[in-house]
Amino acid sequence: MPYTKTALASVALSRRDAATLSQRQRAALIMFDGMRSAAEVLRHTSGLGVNTDDIAYLLNSGLLREATPEEFAARRAANSSFASLTTPSPLTSPAPLTTPGSLSSLSPLSSPAPLNRTAQRSDLELSDPALTTDEQKRRYQAAYPLATQLTATLGLRGFRLNLAVERADGYTGLRELSSKIEAAVGADRAAALRAALAGQTP
Repeated sequence: MPYTKTALASVALSRRDAATLSQRQRAALIMFDGMRSAAEVLRHTSGLGVNTDDIAYLLNSGLLREATPEEFAARRAANSSFASLTTPSPLTSPAPLTTPGSLSSLSPLSSPAPLNRTAQRSDLELSDPALTTDEQKRRYQAAYPLATQLTATLGLRGFRLNLAVERADGYTGLRELSSKIEAAVGADRAAALRAALAGQTP
């Protein structure tokens, strides 16, 4: 039977309150994505010491609920779509080598165009570094759920990245981690996360 996080779980994870969730329970909760059963999560987190009591606590606390068949199907479709996007295309045959006799017909190499450093800088790099504490908190609260949702779509491959999101030191830590998240999920899917960290509201 697959389980998924509740809205209360997102609040509990964002608060990072050790009195509400132990490290074992937090690790287990992260793994539930609407496709995994309790047995699967226990198997993958056994090395962290997660046990059935931890799962029972999550259920009794209202942090987990059974995933509906529609939610399960939607999650599986999303994972399949992501896998197809990240599958490398077949290698193409290399172009034939130029023969020595044809070298004279080649035009001189032109100098490469200068790099547009400003264009290469991300939204995060262009944002004001002198943010107030309240503004950093606001951006973190907007970006955190987006980061956890993105890493959850990676399945087991994103488990360590998901843990890193949980351990990130507020806005600054999440901002530094955002490049790894973007590299894993792609620039298009990470657009909302970049905007949230840059303080851009939808």
